[in-house]
Amino acid sequence: FLILSVFYLPALGYTFFWETFNNGQTPGKRFLGMRVVMKNGDRPTVAAYLFRWLFLLIDMHTSYVGILCIALTKNNQRVGDLAAGTLVIKEKDYKKIHVTLDEFSHLNHDYQPVFPQAERLSLAQVDLINRTLTGGDRQTRPERIRQLANEVRRFLGLADNGTADEALLRTLVRDYQHYALEAAV
Repeated sequence: FLILSVFYLPALGYTFFWETFNNGQTPGKRFLGMRVVMKNGDRPTVAAYLFRWLFLLIDMHTSYVGILCIALTKNNQRVGDLAAGTLVIKEKDYKKIHVTLDEFSHLNHDYQPVFPQAERLSLAQVDLINRTLTGGDRQTRPERIRQLANEVRRFLGLADNGTADEALLRTLVRDYQHYALEAAV
């Protein structure tokens, strides 16, 4: 029993301990640029890691069930991921898509959106608007803002009512954030 404990417990607890104390990564996942996250993008709880680990034992003993589950689920999840509500994702994708409610903390809950069409924007489009508003060469920035504002007006079917281009884009971002926050609650 002592030999079993010394050799097998560390091996069996490997994924649980590494993922729990290393932000969802084992050394192998870290090397491959992967991590475990909750379906909503948050960091998993200890209970979620525990569920993954418990079901890993089942996956190891009935490998065909695990392989079938990975092959048939939309997000290629194994049984443990389904039970825990987690995903294994590429870290570069996580950095692109992870949006927290903290990013919306500046919004007033009484805020009234100006453009209902902002709800049709995608996260990638809003990201492009934000990057255009804050980045790039200062000399070419006004022209890029003007071009983007015109493109967004066409895309959303907005009339040019004299609103300054930068003000329009900032308002659309605020409106989008309002709708995104409203949908998340």
